[in-house]
Amino acid sequence: MYRAAPMTAANRRHAKFTRSRFPPGLRMNIISPQGACVAPQGQGEDWVMTMLQRVMAWIVGAALVTGTALGQSNLATVTGVVTDSAGGAIPGAALEIVNTGTGIDRNVVSDDTGNYTVTNLAPGTYEVRVTHRGFRAWKTTGLVLQVGQQARVDVAMEVGSVTESVTVNASQVTVNTENGTIKGDVIVQAEIQELPLDGRDFTDLAFFVPGVVPRAQGGQGSALNINGARASNTNFYVDGFNNRNARGAAAQVRPNIDAMQEFKMEVSGYSAEYGKFAGGILNMVLKSGTNQTHGTLFHYIRNDKFDARGFFEGDKNKLRRNQFGATVNGPIVKNRTFYLASFEGYTQILENTRLGRTIPDLERAGDFTQSLNFSNARLFLRDPLAPGTCTASSAGGCFPGNIIPQSRIDPVARKLLTYYPRPNRGGPNNYTVTAADEDKWYSFLVKIDHRFSEKDNVAFRYQKRFDRGASPFSGSDLGTFGFTTKNDRSLSGLDWTHM
Repeated sequence: MYRAAPMTAANRRHAKFTRSRFPPGLRMNIISPQGACVAPQGQGEDWVMTMLQRVMAWIVGAALVTGTALGQSNLATVTGVVTDSAGGAIPGAALEIVNTGTGIDRNVVSDDTGNYTVTNLAPGTYEVRVTHRGFRAWKTTGLVLQVGQQARVDVAMEVGSVTESVTVNASQVTVNTENGTIKGDVIVQAEIQELPLDGRDFTDLAFFVPGVVPRAQGGQGSALNINGARASNTNFYVDGFNNRNARGAAAQVRPNIDAMQEFKMEVSGYSAEYGKFAGGILNMVLKSGTNQTHGTLFHYIRNDKFDARGFFEGDKNKLRRNQFGATVNGPIVKNRTFYLASFEGYTQILENTRLGRTIPDLERAGDFTQSLNFSNARLFLRDPLAPGTCTASSAGGCFPGNIIPQSRIDPVARKLLTYYPRPNRGGPNNYTVTAADEDKWYSFLVKIDHRFSEKDNVAFRYQKRFDRGASPFSGSDLGTFGFTTKNDRSLSGLDWTHM
């Protein structure tokens, strides 16, 4: 087997590998800047499973030649001790923990001291079942595990027949006593989907966490300041993969909120696996498919036709904003292979009215007799070829009458003047223009989860975002020299969990 050496850049295209045994419990994240997977439709479950295994092997191979990095864990852990009613340890108890959404289970046995630990559990809802000869079967339901959580579930078994059972509500047994992390908060799926979000930007929910405030206007980095740290000291993860844009210090990609399971804000006291930044950690977790198919569809519209005109406004400026998308997830093969697919798009045309100053007609002809300086005083135009000074008290160095002779105006300057618009209103700001900014982006996301066996699970995700923009204004309010933007971003990664 191959073990990836740690790397500092998620999108580095070369990696070093060391040949060694793959130790049980190691979770390897393989990150590549590019990648996609298209699986053909087949006939028969055996054929589908064969093709899925080939596709997974192809994904692993493709990822290995592009770049690797050991990612931060977004998975959960359950630990505890199995005892009898008198508090004595019960070794050899059989524990089964089942994800109620996917049906995927994990089995462990308590050790000689009755302790057990189940690691690398995807966030979700679980059942824990415990059996041992001479004791009633024990079960807890509704155990909700969140991103990065280390939950403790202690089991107290009662003497009786294994055909008898004791069921406990999970809220009565889960306690976090395993680390000193000040978790900040976990924003769960219901909060993400139900709370109003302008532009569907989930990072706005981070402001519910104590210690998180908006970044100062005009600052660099993410939109968050956490516990007084700089906005550039915030780090972002998606399923444990580094999602930080090294140039802008903000999130590289933003998943569709309908594709998110939850996200966790860690504001202080987090473990050394994150490191590098003094601010907080925002760890996003994508949904995984379950044995039932689920989907969402949305389209939000803003249009000036629906808006009222302001009391002091003339004509309404044009506004056409559309934000739309869809998400679907479900099984490919029940209890084994699941998918998540999501698309989101955003288009906006927004008119802006600007005031500026262009060159008046008199000045185009060299006549500055009506021109004023920034203090609204008369402007004295200096002749670079004349001796003396050019002031209100001594005008020997000025153009006579503040008029430039036609013979002194350079032909190239005359051509350049044609690129400047003519005035269309009076006053110092003698030009007004209404022009539209255009902004659009499209984001695609796919995730595949596959279970080879109880000891090996693979999850592959890929997201691509295309940003396009155009503005007629670029450092000037005249609208004559605009600019366009083109920015394509992607994040891909492969999880291989081997127990």
